[in-house]
Amino acid sequence: MDSAGAVIDVRDACKPRAEVLKGGLEEKHFAAQLDQVVLAAPGYEAYADAEQFFALTYPTQGLKDLLASTFSRLNPAGGGGIAANSP
Repeated sequence: MDSAGAVIDVRDACKPRAEVLKGGLEEKHFAAQLDQVVLAAPGYEAYADAEQFFALTYPTQGLKDLLASTFSRLNPAGGGGIAANSP
């Protein structure tokens, strides 16, 4: 809503980034191929730079949960570690 209480049109409230307006987004912008991220393939630079990645990525609750779970498992003191003898 604007200051007068009127509903704002979504096209006025949300301004897409320039590459969206130009039609310059590719599939890799939505779903990265992890092998390409790991191999630092051209075009996947944003995935190797946390600041750039999160400047371009809206952290949904699912992403937040995934990151929290991942780092909990990687932290031996976090209690979520994976047992060496797990099936």
